[in-house]
Amino acid sequence: MLLTVFAYISDSTPLLLVFTALEIISVAVMKQKADALTAAAPDQGNPPDLWFGISEDALQNWLDGIGEGGRPLYLASNAWDLTVYMWAYMLLSGALLYGQCLKANPKLTPLSLIFAFAMMGDFIETILLRKATNAFPTPLAPMLLKLMSLANMAKWSIFVVGLVPLIGLAVKNRMSKNDESITETAKTK
Repeated sequence: MLLTVFAYISDSTPLLLVFTALEIISVAVMKQKADALTAAAPDQGNPPDLWFGISEDALQNWLDGIGEGGRPLYLASNAWDLTVYMWAYMLLSGALLYGQCLKANPKLTPLSLIFAFAMMGDFIETILLRKATNAFPTPLAPMLLKLMSLANMAKWSIFVVGLVPLIGLAVKNRMSKNDESITETAKTK
């Protein structure tokens, strides 16, 4: 089902443009929300979504540091992440990788599902960060904290691993296209 969606998007220039615009808008909104949080709690650094691994102490200190005014701002960012941001990056990245796999070797197209796995990690992490923020100052159960940290690390690791074939195949496909173009030019002379 998801491969069909990726194929449909990757085969449509207007849809690729729509999803690219959606991702750009989504990133801009996330940046605006992060800036509002930074203004409210300037010394607290990045939110835990941007960390690689999350410990109980670091999370509790961060939630305490952003204070009563910062937690609702973080929850607003968290809601945008759940409703728009992660869907936009998953669909765009998956469709782009699907298209590159299709050009290089159609048997590789299932590889585009890697971005759905990154999104699953992001989803678990985001839901548990929301729960931790709403429950503050009570910490999450250790098992949930460990799950959140693993989901966070999986999200980042899988996303980066997905970028490798996307970039590699894009370069390979571009070079192949240039080679074909040079061969065609040589034949016509």
